[in-house]
Amino acid sequence: MRVGNYWFKCPSCQHTQMEEVSVGVTVTSQIGDVGDFGDLMYTGFQTNDNGDIDHYQCATCGGHILDDHGNEIIDEEGLLEVVYYNKTNFSEEVM
Repeated sequence: MRVGNYWFKCPSCQHTQMEEVSVGVTVTSQIGDVGDFGDLMYTGFQTNDNGDIDHYQCATCGGHILDDHGNEIIDEEGLLEVVYYNKTNFSEEVM
């Protein structure tokens, strides 16, 4: 995850991709075709409504992103603060 001239790295595995995990979400996915054995083929169009952020995690290892007090981050402001204060300079390994 890039913030300005810095990359955030997971403190556990050093990867840079994060995921937002939400609960209570209504997801709708558009179906393009149904295969002979009932396999659904989606068009890629999807909507997400409602729900609450449960936590943010590393997309590679699943480690939860925590604040300085060890609490899970549950909003964008908290995530930005963690990314900013735990930043590392650009390097070849993350570009």
